[in-house]
Amino acid sequence: MKRLNIVLTTIVLLSVMVLCLLLSCSSKIEPVETDVKTKAITEQPMTTENETDNHYIVNGDQFEYTINDDGTLTLTKYKGTDTDIVFPSAIDGKTVSTIGDRIFSLNQNIVSIDMPDTILKIGTSAFRGCTKLANIKFSKNLEIIGQTSFSLCSSLTELIIPDSVVTIGEGAFENCRSLLKVTLNEGLTELGSFNDCKSLEEINIPNTVGYIGNATFQNCQALKSIHIPSSCKYIGENAFYHSGLENVDLDEGIEKILYGAFASTNLKTVTIPGSVKKIESTAFSSCKDLTEIMLNKGIEEIQYNAFGETAIKEIVLPESLQKLDEMAFAGCLALKRVKFEGNAPELTIDAGIQVGDINYKILYHENATGFNSEKYNNYQKEIW
Repeated sequence: MKRLNIVLTTIVLLSVMVLCLLLSCSSKIEPVETDVKTKAITEQPMTTENETDNHYIVNGDQFEYTINDDGTLTLTKYKGTDTDIVFPSAIDGKTVSTIGDRIFSLNQNIVSIDMPDTILKIGTSAFRGCTKLANIKFSKNLEIIGQTSFSLCSSLTELIIPDSVVTIGEGAFENCRSLLKVTLNEGLTELGSFNDCKSLEEINIPNTVGYIGNATFQNCQALKSIHIPSSCKYIGENAFYHSGLENVDLDEGIEKILYGAFASTNLKTVTIPGSVKKIESTAFSSCKDLTEIMLNKGIEEIQYNAFGETAIKEIVLPESLQKLDEMAFAGCLALKRVKFEGNAPELTIDAGIQVGDINYKILYHENATGFNSEKYNNYQKEIW
């Protein structure tokens, strides 16, 4: 009997301990609200714009974006397959302002693009190599067309750039080989963009352009004529190199013509306005058809080979000229006379360049000074 009591006591104690343990655990369990939240989310109305980690599906086309400091969006990636792209003006209430760098680069599907007027900038190489792209509707408020943004778009034939555009980046339309005509509107200040557009026949330079960038029209072999306005302060290196240019109209106001700017073109005559202070090396070299060059008073420096290997027979150098490289007319085999209107300018020559044979005669005024110096003794001279 005693042994039975011990067993019963033990069972009771164990039961009490288990009960206490269960009560302790239940007191630590907190209310769960996740079911309520999940239900609230699932009951939200569906929209055409669904968010997943900054990834939006808009009108069936997939875009990824980043948020700019001003709260607008830059589109950074496109995952759709449409051939005609209509960009959204807003996503989830945020304005789309920028088409990002390389977003469509090398896309071989797109044929046309339509930008809303919210777009202010097209990024670097955004549409580079889109070989089927033939039609572009630009934003009316577009300000910047980035570097190489439409390069190698070989199906483009005509462009009308809106007057809101201030900058066309270097190489923006390079190698657009079917491009025939470009209309640039007033307001554009920076231009460096159309090299290797071999079919380009017609383009205008607005009165607001401050300079023509390096190689802007290099190898544009169908381009025959251009007018460069007074707003343009310098013409960049190789700007028209190896183009088909036959006529150029340079307005008063241009100050510098840089290295190789018009080299290897088909120019026949050229008049340099008095506002031009410097003509850099090879600026007009290898223009085989160039027979007449008119320099107005104001020019101060003509560098090495500036007019080398041209067909000129005579040239008049204004009294404003202060520096003349001895090789400025290198290879001008038809050149017979160089007339100086003022005193002898300083003769310079690049190190290591040989003077070579000089076939022309120097003519100067009777009262001019400096022509009896040692540097001029190798030249035939005559008073005129």
